[in-house]
Amino acid sequence: MRRNPYGRLRGMMDTTSNPLKGHVITVDGPSASGKGTLALRLAKHYRVKYLDTGTLYRAVVYQALQEGVDLADTPAVAAVGQAMEFDYRHTGNNVFATFLNGENVEAGIRTPEVERGIPLTAPEPLVRAALRGRQTDFAQQWKDVYGVVLDGRDCGAVIYPQATVKLFMVGDTRQRAERRAAQYMAQGLDVDVETIHADLLRRDARDAPNTIQTPDAVVIDVTKLGIEEVLATAIEVIDKFTSVQQS
Repeated sequence: MRRNPYGRLRGMMDTTSNPLKGHVITVDGPSASGKGTLALRLAKHYRVKYLDTGTLYRAVVYQALQEGVDLADTPAVAAVGQAMEFDYRHTGNNVFATFLNGENVEAGIRTPEVERGIPLTAPEPLVRAALRGRQTDFAQQWKDVYGVVLDGRDCGAVIYPQATVKLFMVGDTRQRAERRAAQYMAQGLDVDVETIHADLLRRDARDAPNTIQTPDAVVIDVTKLGIEEVLATAIEVIDKFTSVQQS
């Protein structure tokens, strides 16, 4: 039987196009640590599937509000999370968006109303359990097709503990507050750094139980690093670990 002359070449092309095929990378850390920015840049660099797991919690609040569900009714909110048709996908130019029931709701989940609902729902174990399977399934579905980057708080510990590389971002709260303020100012918003700093301290305390640094995570301190330096550090770590596994 004549062998397919393109079989080996296709395998090489897949590796070239998707160098993290077969791998899951997790990027965890507290708010305003730059984990989302890093994960997005890594997704572009390696051409992998990307999931900002925080959008799931925004999506469940948004959907619950749409359905008139009381956010204080945790079992009802968890039921919404289990039933909603959620998708997170690339829409072009390295932009990703959240879809519910086939509709792009990215703008809707970024409203102050949804923001206020997050503290009522995201820390609840019942809600987190309802959404955990969706995150794990996403990684399983795309890992062997493109490779996956997950961004959150407990991805390396809870969502995908078998990840090839686990990155954990840390940073001085003051520096993180200043970076968050700069992001808001770039959007034309008038913000106060002191207020943002106080909010970050409260949020860190609230989210501490679900912001988990595993013993095998590679810690990146972003306090004195720019995004390009953080990206270069992460790429160096990922390339080292994935090349070891592939050799």
